[in-house]
Amino acid sequence: MQVSHKLKNKLLRLNAVPLLGKVLYFKEDKPLPDPEFWRETVYQGQQGRLTLRLLGLPLLRLHHSTSLEDVYAQRRNPHLERSLPEMIEKRLIPPLDGRSRVLESGCNAGGFLRYLADCYGCEIHGLDISAEAIEYARSTMFADYPRATFYCQDVLEHQFFNRFPADYFSHTFCLSHLVHVPNGPAKQAYIKQLKRISRCVIFFERMPREDNPEKETRHTEDYAAEYNFTLYRKHPKMDRSKWMGIFYWTPEMNSM
Repeated sequence: MQVSHKLKNKLLRLNAVPLLGKVLYFKEDKPLPDPEFWRETVYQGQQGRLTLRLLGLPLLRLHHSTSLEDVYAQRRNPHLERSLPEMIEKRLIPPLDGRSRVLESGCNAGGFLRYLADCYGCEIHGLDISAEAIEYARSTMFADYPRATFYCQDVLEHQFFNRFPADYFSHTFCLSHLVHVPNGPAKQAYIKQLKRISRCVIFFERMPREDNPEKETRHTEDYAAEYNFTLYRKHPKMDRSKWMGIFYWTPEMNSM
């Protein structure tokens, strides 16, 4: 039986019901991707399988598929959407309005950028390694929005960012993006460039767990300790064993 992407997520959320999640639950079965999968455009869509398990024993299998439109174009980020006005009101980050020039690095099809454009009227810049995702953002998501520019680029080729002067962007966002970028000197140089070209940088990223090492395809870091970001708020992921953090940085924090 084939189920939709939305139904798949609803079924997985049932696992959060305390008793049901321990006895009768859905588990997503999918092969571990190649560690370099984030460099390939095939990550835009995939086939998967859900298994309904009773005390760990399989009862029923459901197949699902995801596409660029399902996963990225229509994706919302309610946690960050609610937090941005709070952070602006507290003067932690600059205001978002028609004068803002915003970059999302790792934007894929530009779903979050479309939200910013619609709500705040910002000038939009998006960057992603996927040529197909960037073309979709240009031709579909922002076909009616003249203040949008998109770049197809590997962020670890960080010399690309030299084209932008210091403080060129009022806000730079990375949303569930850095978790795909291998840790090390190249990632450090990349984040340093984001700081150079931005008046504030905001991450919504996976937080590391000391008690359970991450899979080799997920690269987490302590952005507060390693990069002088401040953790504004954290949110549990669907299975409540992993956490996402909203981190922010401004140039003033370098002098602290």
